[in-house]
Amino acid sequence: MNLSQQHYFSVSRKDRAWGLYLTGTGRIIVRPRQPYPPPGHPAGYDFDWKRGRILDEFILLFITAGSGSFESARDGKVQVEAGNLLLVNPGEWHRYRPDISAGWTEYWATFDGEMARLWRKEGLLPATSMLRGCAESVVHLFVDLLAAADHDARSTPFLAGLCHAIVAQAASFKPSHPEFVEDETQRLRDAADFLRRHFGSVNSSSLALSCGMACSTFRRKFRSYFGVSPQRYAREQQVARAKRMLIETSMPIKAIAAELNFSSEFYFMRTFKQIAGLTPGGWRRQSFQAPRNQDN
Repeated sequence: MNLSQQHYFSVSRKDRAWGLYLTGTGRIIVRPRQPYPPPGHPAGYDFDWKRGRILDEFILLFITAGSGSFESARDGKVQVEAGNLLLVNPGEWHRYRPDISAGWTEYWATFDGEMARLWRKEGLLPATSMLRGCAESVVHLFVDLLAAADHDARSTPFLAGLCHAIVAQAASFKPSHPEFVEDETQRLRDAADFLRRHFGSVNSSSLALSCGMACSTFRRKFRSYFGVSPQRYAREQQVARAKRMLIETSMPIKAIAAELNFSSEFYFMRTFKQIAGLTPGGWRRQSFQAPRNQDN
């Protein structure tokens, strides 16, 4: 078995236009008492333990065997074990290495892009670099990523897609958060699911009670999580359903308004235009308008 596989990619304008691009990926098997890092990294990526390293891009490091240590300006010094995933932000000082008596096996990827920077800005990425006990699916994604790079390193959008999947796994796995936070999130999702399935007047008090919250707390937390109030969320779901009915059926607008539990056709038309920017009739006409011949 090759103890070190690595790929570094030149990033084109087209790659950047995707919003997420991979700059490198690889796997390193470090035997006990073997020097680390092994040679072969290009300038800017190599580092030693004493000085550490700062990269202007994101780093994913997944340990599948062995143990070691990781240190960063954000997290301080922490122990690393098999099953741990590290996500390092651009511009963050860091260093890591395997235990000399144990060694380790690492899969790594470096990536960047406007989409990734937006994830960070919006707080979608984990607040800590260290994620412990990650799902086995992360291993498979790294294996697929490396295999794809081995097969055709020019398929950069596909490689970025696999990287996106790994980051999504990391973003959804937050064991450092208290259990009640995860439970609270699920209750908010359940409330949103109820609003998607049940059209009509929104009873915030009943939803808040089902979530075990005061009404004002529920509305505040719902808006914080979904970006809109429960009432607005319900209306958006109604309008989304109305859009499909306008396209997929020949039902009159008045019948659609009644089907979706709007109090009147006028209220339906006003709500639809507020959210969609067009009247229901305008939406239907636009959807069925034949595309113009661009060659004429």
